[in-house]
Amino acid sequence: TPPIEGIEQEHVMHGTDALKIEDQLKGNIVVNGGGNVGVEIALEQSIRYNNNVTIVEMGKELAPQGHMLYKIGLRQTLEQCKSLTTLLECGCQKIKKDAVVIKEKDGNVREIKADYVIVCTGLRSNSELAESFYGICPNITMIGDCIKPRKIMEATFEGHSIALNI
Repeated sequence: TPPIEGIEQEHVMHGTDALKIEDQLKGNIVVNGGGNVGVEIALEQSIRYNNNVTIVEMGKELAPQGHMLYKIGLRQTLEQCKSLTTLLECGCQKIKKDAVVIKEKDGNVREIKADYVIVCTGLRSNSELAESFYGICPNITMIGDCIKPRKIMEATFEGHSIALNI
């Protein structure tokens, strides 16, 4: 969780939590973070649920970790999306009850209306559960996000490789 003033408020949630209640979110939504998860949540909220969505991304591009075909599809979908705004090279400075304060690349500070704020600034691995099995089972191998948060492709490959060695 990034150290942003106001991030502990009730209308602010992590992307993983937003997915659990995605059909309940209505109004103006600000997604802080334009990686794969943030972009896909924003598209879903805009296209499927007809919400006004703004992506606030510190970097120069959306979904920088996406491969070329993903980015082509993303660009085509974004072009069709009328209720989604993308703000690149902007940082979230503060979260208020009904707005997000952002700082733009040129130093300009402004507010964006927000009924909900979804934080998609990355994940950290948590290997505690997997480690608790050491000493109980003869063979323990960690794969996927408990090693390092990545894409499902890497976790599937790791799981397949481990299964072949059993």
